[in-house]
Amino acid sequence: MNRAEPETLFAQRFYTCVIDGSTEEVSASVFVPVRQDEGHYGCRHLLSKTGDSIERTIYGIDTLQALHLALHMIRVDLLRLEGQTGAF
Repeated sequence: MNRAEPETLFAQRFYTCVIDGSTEEVSASVFVPVRQDEGHYGCRHLLSKTGDSIERTIYGIDTLQALHLALHMIRVDLLRLEGQTGAF
């Protein structure tokens, strides 16, 4: 996985979330982890909904750790999104 370009989509899922009492579709995209200069790996993920998005790059000591942490952060961001006012 360390030779992939940063924009290589690894996986995507669409969620239906309840935000401020209304249902809204939220997409989660995870990109292939990429080796960084310092030897660690970065895994970029993106959550998007109408009019808003959040993008993060999560780092790990290898591709599996970076991917695992990115998937965990997607869960955290989705829970935050549904539990607050709908803003990321």
